[in-house]
Amino acid sequence: MILNLSAFSIFPHTPIAKILHIVLAVWALCQMYACSENNIHSPANEPTALVKAEVDSLFRQFDHYSINKPDSAILFAAPMEEKLNALGQREKLISLYTLLSELYQYKKNDDSKALHFMANALDVIGSLPDIFYSNPYFYVNIGNILFRYEMYAEAIKTYTEASRIAILTENPYAIALAFNNIALCHENQNRCDSARLYFAMAESYIPDKYDIMEAEHYIYLISLALQCGDMDSVQVYANKTGLIFKHLEADFKQKLDDNKAKKLHALDEDKLALNLNVGIYFLQKHNLTESAKHFNVALDIAKTIHDPYSIADVYLKLADLNNQSLKYAIADKYADSAADHVNLNTDLKTRIKQNRLLASLYSGLHKQKKSDSYQSRANELSDTLKTINAKEEVTRGKIKLTQARLDLVIQQNTKAQKLHIATITSQKQLIWLMVAVLIVIVAALAGLAYFYYKLKQTQRRLALRTIEIINNEKPECQVLKTATKHTPTDHQICELKQFFIDEKPHLNNNLNLNQLAERLKTNQTYLSQIINQHYGVNFNEFVNSERIKEACLIIQQQNSKTQVTIDHLFSMVGFSSKSAFYTAFQKNTGLTPAAYVKLHRKSIDAHYQ
Repeated sequence: MILNLSAFSIFPHTPIAKILHIVLAVWALCQMYACSENNIHSPANEPTALVKAEVDSLFRQFDHYSINKPDSAILFAAPMEEKLNALGQREKLISLYTLLSELYQYKKNDDSKALHFMANALDVIGSLPDIFYSNPYFYVNIGNILFRYEMYAEAIKTYTEASRIAILTENPYAIALAFNNIALCHENQNRCDSARLYFAMAESYIPDKYDIMEAEHYIYLISLALQCGDMDSVQVYANKTGLIFKHLEADFKQKLDDNKAKKLHALDEDKLALNLNVGIYFLQKHNLTESAKHFNVALDIAKTIHDPYSIADVYLKLADLNNQSLKYAIADKYADSAADHVNLNTDLKTRIKQNRLLASLYSGLHKQKKSDSYQSRANELSDTLKTINAKEEVTRGKIKLTQARLDLVIQQNTKAQKLHIATITSQKQLIWLMVAVLIVIVAALAGLAYFYYKLKQTQRRLALRTIEIINNEKPECQVLKTATKHTPTDHQICELKQFFIDEKPHLNNNLNLNQLAERLKTNQTYLSQIINQHYGVNFNEFVNSERIKEACLIIQQQNSKTQVTIDHLFSMVGFSSKSAFYTAFQKNTGLTPAAYVKLHRKSIDAHYQ
């Protein structure tokens, strides 16, 4: 940071200028430390603008492929990885691995590959001991895989780390997401009280109460209420969710941006979940009409978003509902429709569950042949699942290895986090100290400015008084001539003053006491005594005061045609040096000659206004 102090070059040696220099220096230090706080964990070798632009371009291309062509994104990632390694961009490499793990986890449904890239990211983080990796969603993604494999204790630990990082980096959405996921872990273990606690913590961090995350939060609470028997809360949460949906729909209609389709799809998924849960609620309350109404709404939404699992699931619920209503023909049609969609599901566990439900439904409808067929299909899928489970053990092994790496990174992150907090705290304390010093300096500056102003006012009054005295001064000897009696001393003073008025001996720069005594026809001792007693100054000071009076008269008498410069004025009134003239002028008037000229002009302007 470069400070331009040229603004104070007019008065470079004044106390105010020096204090202003100090204030600016303190301000510069505050700015420097404030900037350093924002860059605590920046890489030691900051990339050049060219490198940064190249890296940003690579990530933009990857994001484009990831959204539109996931397979192309995977192909593009290999040369991108090589490029980042060549540029030494290790932190950006972590971001690439994180994006690849998300792509495999959510778009390719390949947990094994997702874990591979998560492990790569963790290895890079581990190789950079001073780094504090502050992406909470990376840890959420690992937790999601652990959750899917029912490793709830490990998932909770990982989500907790995500929440800690999100709190430190002030990311409220990530905090709410992590707490919601911890609550779901407890819910799946039938720990209702713990689940409620974490759901409440999550809600307190959702910044926008009309956000889709808030709607999903209430849907989670409805599901928990159904599981834990808190039936009175279901309608309350459902009404709140409905209000949020209305607000979001109105908002989406006004904002036609590129993400509208994605947002509407997410909204439809949440509406589907809400209607399914509310339908189950009314089914448990034996209100079959309302239950059927919500299940049919859910079915329409499931068909709109082409979700085979949900379509089959809703058909099964409608078949069960009509079976309970003794509407066997309608129940049979819904069961057949469910059967058409069950085999479209990719998740074997879901297909087994739905085939067993179909077997139970057809058995209740007295179609034993169909019941046996679906039961047999469920058994076959169970055998297939055992084989898949054997393969999943490999994935579980990868999960455990990844978890071991994650534990090390969490320990490393904790240390880096403590250092991060300690550094910020110390820097904030230093900045507050500097602010306090700055306040003291500003207060001192204000006080100094006030006294400086008062001093200038006093000097101005003295100078104006000097001008007035010079303008109104009359020789006392005129008075003394009319007096009947006067002392010799008074007579001598009168002679002295009249002599200086008439002869102006002070204009001679070589004037001394002896010369003046001879011209006044007295001795120098007596003359010196008179000057000391009457004026309280020595001879030189008396002569200089007369010279300054002469200079003031010249300044007052000059006009536009007879301008006298200060550089010539000192010799005109009898001074042999400019410095002696300046010293005597300030002593007698309280101002510099230039300031006196300026003040005199102002008084003239004021007189004629």
